[in-house]
Amino acid sequence: MALQSLRQAARFCGDNQGSGCTVPDEALAERFAAFAAAGLLDVPDPRLAADQFIALTFGVALDRLGSANAAEDTRVRPLIVEGVRTFLRAYRTM
Repeated sequence: MALQSLRQAARFCGDNQGSGCTVPDEALAERFAAFAAAGLLDVPDPRLAADQFIALTFGVALDRLGSANAAEDTRVRPLIVEGVRTFLRAYRTM
């Protein structure tokens, strides 16, 4: 559910560039804050959580492979999936 909402936020920003859409890390922080308010994640600092999410997913893919484009490189998706799993373990509600 959380990943689906993140995809929707990213798709919205991509479709609405130039229309006041926030940059992706700010959009992630806003969604993480909303997830925290709904009791789905324990996120004391949404902006830090967004930075960590990006580092654990796209950052790892970029560092290892030089690309985070899962459409062009099948090695990217497993790295991003594991980053999401790590993030959710760190920020899950108890």
